[in-house]
Amino acid sequence: MSAEWEGDRAWLDKVQRIEALADFSDVFAATIDEVVIPEFKEQFDTEGRGKWAPLRPDYARRKRRIYSDKPILQATGEMMRAFTVPGAPHQIREIGPTEAVFRVDLERARFHQNARGRRRRKIINVTREFRRKVRDFTARKVGEQLRRV
Repeated sequence: MSAEWEGDRAWLDKVQRIEALADFSDVFAATIDEVVIPEFKEQFDTEGRGKWAPLRPDYARRKRRIYSDKPILQATGEMMRAFTVPGAPHQIREIGPTEAVFRVDLERARFHQNARGRRRRKIINVTREFRRKVRDFTARKVGEQLRRV
């Protein structure tokens, strides 16, 4: 059984917009593109904000001979692109309505992230400031969704 009356279409449109509020995939995608990727780019541009371990002298000479004066972790550019170029090879995005994953499937990235001591060059550095940026950006995007209802 169904019934239609004046204004029914407007009500159904509103219900559909409310249902869309449960899907945060657009918010997650925007957060990755506008907050996470720029953070990784900053890490590569500043060599971990100056905290990455220096290259061993023998490797530094070899690297300079083969790749010229490329910054740390940027000899071929593959790893940097995977972290900083949307849709790059080795970049994995799994975005759903209620959760998102952003990662890179290069073993050497995992090595540098998890290495101990002198060789550690942490790419993903989840600082208090980074968390604040993600939180504030996400809250603003969710607020924008709410205002559209």
